[in-house]
Amino acid sequence: MLMTHARRPARHLAGCVRNLKNLGTALEMYSTDASGRFPKSLARLTPSYVKAIPTCPAAGTDTYSSAFRTEF
Repeated sequence: MLMTHARRPARHLAGCVRNLKNLGTALEMYSTDASGRFPKSLARLTPSYVKAIPTCPAAGTDTYSSAFRTEF
């Protein structure tokens, strides 16, 4: 049982990395189609580039959209 709890953070991290890679690929595809521009929100990636915005493996909710910024 201890091993199961010890592996949970690693699985969460791996899931988060996978989600970020998929979102990065979707953003690149969007940018290519939009003459180099990025969307104002991740919601614009659905459904053409991703079926849905992924949920954070640790939080169980979409934490990516609130952190997404195209302007600094």
